[in-house]
Amino acid sequence: MNLHITPCEPADCDAIDHLTALAYAPSGLAPDDPYFIEILNAAQRAQQALVLVARQNGVPVGTLTCALPGSSWQEIARAHEAELRILAVAPEAQRRGIGSALVRASIEHARHAGCTALVLSSAAWMHAGHRLYERLGFHHTPERDWQPRADVHLTTYRLELTPFTLPDDLAPELYP
Repeated sequence: MNLHITPCEPADCDAIDHLTALAYAPSGLAPDDPYFIEILNAAQRAQQALVLVARQNGVPVGTLTCALPGSSWQEIARAHEAELRILAVAPEAQRRGIGSALVRASIEHARHAGCTALVLSSAAWMHAGHRLYERLGFHHTPERDWQPRADVHLTTYRLELTPFTLPDDLAPELYP
């Protein structure tokens, strides 16, 4: 698989919004739902968080937002925790490891930023996402489950992060 994950560029935002709309279509959210409108604005998210884009053969096929401490895109994160938001993979590209690759890239980003954990909220209907997070070592945190509104139940997950340390043999090269 020819997959490249990078921070999004302004030129990627329309494609990211389109694939997010397609990936979230099973949610049943109406096009005028405030949450749906909020998640379809990658350009705005990229101003306050890292918006990753996965490209296959140069075409955006997936996205994930990683909000570090202090970002306005954090909803449930506590001190020293990064938060994942809005994982979306184009329907035709699902089940190819793209979601997993995006989560792994976010884990490394959060670890390099010095975060002690990575947290996320996931809707009840996102069963494939729940399996993905559990496979990658996330644990359900029922005490943090929440409802942003009466018709939406969110399940939360957390992954402990080990601190990033540079191997001694690389340190002199990178930090003379």
